Amino acid sequence: MGRKLLRPEEVTLYDLNKHFILPLTEEFRCSYAELVADSPCVPQFFCSHWWGSPVFEFIVCLEQLAMDRYGKKRYEDTLYWICAYANNQWDLSKDVQSRLSGSSRRGVAQLLWCFRHHNRKCPGFGGRGQTTDIKLYLWKRRRWRATKSTRIFPKDEWAVAQHFRYAALLRGDDMQKHTQALSSYPGLAFRVDLNVPQFRGEVYNFLNLALPATLESLDLTYSHPRLVASSDEFARGLGRFQALKSLKFQLRFPVKEAVNFSTETFFLELRELTGLEELDLFFDNIDLSGEFAHGLSKLARLKSFRFILQRSKVLRQGPCSDKTLLQELAECTALETLDLSFGHGGLILDESFSATADKLVNLSYLRLGMEVGLHPKEFTGVLADALQQYPRLRHLSISGLCSLTCLRPLLFKRDSCLEALEVSMSGLEVTRDGTIAARLHATEAAPVVSLSGFESCGNNCNLHEFHLSLHNVEQLAIIELLRLLGSSGC
Repeated sequence: MGRKLLRPEEVTLYDLNKHFILPLTEEFRCSYAELVADSPCVPQFFCSHWWGSPVFEFIVCLEQLAMDRYGKKRYEDTLYWICAYANNQWDLSKDVQSRLSGSSRRGVAQLLWCFRHHNRKCPGFGGRGQTTDIKLYLWKRRRWRATKSTRIFPKDEWAVAQHFRYAALLRGDDMQKHTQALSSYPGLAFRVDLNVPQFRGEVYNFLNLALPATLESLDLTYSHPRLVASSDEFARGLGRFQALKSLKFQLRFPVKEAVNFSTETFFLELRELTGLEELDLFFDNIDLSGEFAHGLSKLARLKSFRFILQRSKVLRQGPCSDKTLLQELAECTALETLDLSFGHGGLILDESFSATADKLVNLSYLRLGMEVGLHPKEFTGVLADALQQYPRLRHLSISGLCSLTCLRPLLFKRDSCLEALEVSMSGLEVTRDGTIAARLHATEAAPVVSLSGFESCGNNCNLHEFHLSLHNVEQLAIIELLRLLGSSGC
């Protein structure tokens, strides 16, 4: 009497638990997962969500996540740990040792007990005393459209409920208890993908207050410009993670106008992470300004550095200089892997590249995607000088190259350790004398550089692999190039 009959797409987990899960499991004195499973199973994902979202949307979300991760053939075998189905809803006192109720979204947000459950319930995927990889996602809720009896979601968007306001509800003693609990798990790793601007305050609270200082791996992705409206706000506090060994930081903004981002506070905090061994920076559609790259030289243990600028550029004002990055990296003598990719408008490689190369004696992997800041003939000499100063270089990958002649000195070296070479070139053509040359862009007034003599490097070459990517290339140039490579013995 007086009750509303819900349509299937309106049923929430509150409704499902009250009218189905709770009475059914109480009768059999077990959890719903134990009731329907044929045998014990170890989940691959722990999932905590707001019970007020429709169950239908939640299921679609999980199916999409599994399909994107494992493909259409295997996604049905993906196992999730979900509180309502895995806990004994008829007796939560044994499963949830805290003041919160199993269906309390505020309690979940206050204590983030999911991490404790991950270690208790999933020993095969982490467990106490082992490295735990926990991923937190803040996704946009995508709209759906109805087609007959089936709801279809657009392919390019995620379907996830938008009620992950966990950090906003962390207060006082609850915050302290939560942080202490997380600190007891060694090797904790986080991946946070943020694109909901409404949660900006909660995000900063979570990163600066909730995450333990014992964190060893942190992966941050910001994909909405309003989340970094103030670089000081989100970057401040990053330096407190003294145990951090791996940091991946990405700004990916798919907007028409580039976002201006000041790096000063970011690099001030970054220099405090003296134990950092792996640093991965990716900027898409960002205009960088401020004291760029200052402090990288403090990272004495850094072994791997990846810096990608895509549809981005550095605003060259004041101390923001192209040479700063290379000068700072030259002091990171432990570097073994260096990946620098600068798109149009990005950093420019010039004489400072060869001037700092001799200090990186441990470098074994080098990848360069560049915009040349010199006359091509001058740059050929700069790059050739630099490449000869890496005694342990085994893998070299270069894109944006207009000539192969700069590689000849490296291949001529009798003590060269180079085993793999990848080159991406654009606009090759055959000159009148039959040699191959690089056809530069029409805006660059530069002479054609001949590649004749490249075939004579084969006697001293230790190269096992050579990958060449050609764009806008004449057919005759390809034939001639293959002939030269064949005679070189590579």
